[in-house]
Amino acid sequence: MTRIPSLRLFAAGATLVVAGLAVPLTSAVADEPTPAPSGAATVSVTVPTATPTASATPSPSTGSQGGGSNGGSSTTGGSSSGTSGTRGSTGGSSSTESGGGTTGPVEPTIGKTPSTTAEQASVDKTAYDAGDTITVSFSGFTPNEKVQLVLYSDPVLIGNFPADAAGTLTQSFQLPSDLPAGAHTVQLTGWESKKVASASIVVASAATAAAPDVQGVPVWAWWIGGALLAVLAAFGTWWLIRTMRAPAPEASAA
Repeated sequence: MTRIPSLRLFAAGATLVVAGLAVPLTSAVADEPTPAPSGAATVSVTVPTATPTASATPSPSTGSQGGGSNGGSSTTGGSSSGTSGTRGSTGGSSSTESGGGTTGPVEPTIGKTPSTTAEQASVDKTAYDAGDTITVSFSGFTPNEKVQLVLYSDPVLIGNFPADAAGTLTQSFQLPSDLPAGAHTVQLTGWESKKVASASIVVASAATAAAPDVQGVPVWAWWIGGALLAVLAAFGTWWLIRTMRAPAPEASAA
């Protein structure tokens, strides 16, 4: 009766030992390849590793460009967006200057002849000598606008001068020293108002201008000299007549 429990204990211990050894042996057997049957050909199969396609994984450059166009946070995309914004701003400015911007007044074109519909301007006198200073004036221009001043017959631009706050221009200038004798016109034209005013003047001829002072002798000296000559001529005539009427002297007796 005592042997039976001992045998049971020995069997249980042997079973545990065998089970403990069976576990690593099972793993080792599972890791080892199953031997091919004798006489059968061995076939090896290599499974390629899957690689991402171009559509699945975008390249760095594509991602950078996409970020720039879609407002992403990539550096390249931000730079492109900034450049695009700058060009857009510049384009808008050009459009404003060419289309919506206003240009300033343009200087009037100088005609070959003075205007026939000009208003009447005033001058300090109507007769001048070449080289004299003349003053011309006219009211009616736009306040503070530029006024073109031209001297005819042959058009000569004297200059452009600003009108005052009341739209009046009073300007003095010197006539050219070689200005031909005869009638001339001083014409004023406003840059903004396009209003035209003119005044006619007469320039004396060279002979007339030299008459008051011939060879440096003033006019009053010529008048005095002429009077003296007239007196001397009268006295000489009287003396000649008196001499002719005087009686002849009588002859003395022998």
